[in-house]
Amino acid sequence: MVRNVHEREVALSPARLGELLETLASPADAIWHTDLVEPIALDRGLAVGSRGGHGPVRYRVVDHEPGRFVRFEFEPGGPLRGTHTLEVRAADGPPAGSAPPAGSAPPATAVLRHTIDARLSPTGALLWPVLIRPIHDACLEDMFDHVERSAAGNAHRGQAAPRWVRALAPRMRARVVRPAAVEPGPLLAPALARIDGADAWTTPLLPRDPQDPVTWARLVLGPRQVPVIRMLLRLRDLAVRPLGLLRVPADPPPTGFPLLAASPTEALLGVDDRHLSFRVGIDVVGYDGEAGGPGAAGEDTRRRPAEPRPGEDSPPNPAEPARTPPLRGPRVTVTTTVAIHNGLGRAYWAVVRWFHPRVVRRMLRSAALPPRPGGERGADGDPGPAAADRSTPDGPSTRPAR
Repeated sequence: MVRNVHEREVALSPARLGELLETLASPADAIWHTDLVEPIALDRGLAVGSRGGHGPVRYRVVDHEPGRFVRFEFEPGGPLRGTHTLEVRAADGPPAGSAPPAGSAPPATAVLRHTIDARLSPTGALLWPVLIRPIHDACLEDMFDHVERSAAGNAHRGQAAPRWVRALAPRMRARVVRPAAVEPGPLLAPALARIDGADAWTTPLLPRDPQDPVTWARLVLGPRQVPVIRMLLRLRDLAVRPLGLLRVPADPPPTGFPLLAASPTEALLGVDDRHLSFRVGIDVVGYDGEAGGPGAAGEDTRRRPAEPRPGEDSPPNPAEPARTPPLRGPRVTVTTTVAIHNGLGRAYWAVVRWFHPRVVRRMLRSAALPPRPGGERGADGDPGPAAADRSTPDGPSTRPAR
């Protein structure tokens, strides 16, 4: 059993600190400020039942009292099995929201506390002491530094994060990308006369992420791609040169492929070649719930991909909804559709269709994460009397009063 507790007393009233707690996982998040892990994303905010997490760490909201606390339960299959809780308490007193003794003034300071109560899986038992705990501890103290600095102009951090955590953790950050049902949006649906192949991938929209689909086209498909993607494109160009097919231009557009149409919630890109035509639709479901793709209200104008021609083998569908629960809440979905023109196109697609989902997934995972706002310095903080780590392997620990 692991019990890990971090807390920080800040110069804010419990009521004000409770207001900040309610911004968690929203575009105005005033709590989750760290460059070490991905921003937190929840599909329905802090409502009980909301699911999400940060990066590969997945959890759901199981209890929430506005302004006082929010409790999450880790999803099955991860290294931790239990809960983690963020709560606001009056300094040296009862939880925020409790009535003060008669005749006493409201408290001028409050305590923000985070607690993990969990059992470790076999993998977690190996990773917790050497990787998960050091990164977790540094992240929590980063967040508390930000809250305290916002309130008082400085932070009292007991111990700076190890240098290796500062160096390693940011390199481990990546978006969570999942397969999605192929549901072309209003721009993509009529773009091709028929659909001979398709796939779709989606990732949660993080707080402070752009909500403009054209900006997402630049992030996902633009020239600044990871080296392995650039290498694959060069190999593809060499392979198709004898066939006379179009190659990647030396000076591609900012969106990677020509932008054919755009709306506030969808961008349409694509190319027509002699062997096949393809279209890429990028749908953004923002925090206001509006979208041109999955989740939009109104008549469904989407079309499903055509059935394979007789004699053609259908590849495993990476967007099979029966195997993958649909991702709800703010999200970005990249859908690709293909129309084959001739035998050369069929031969080409028979090879490319096995690599294409992996390439799109890698490009979406590599899209730049939103920066921490305000240009704050790395939260090594000012050393002070607060003890940063109160983690124990099998039970609660105590911390001297400040």
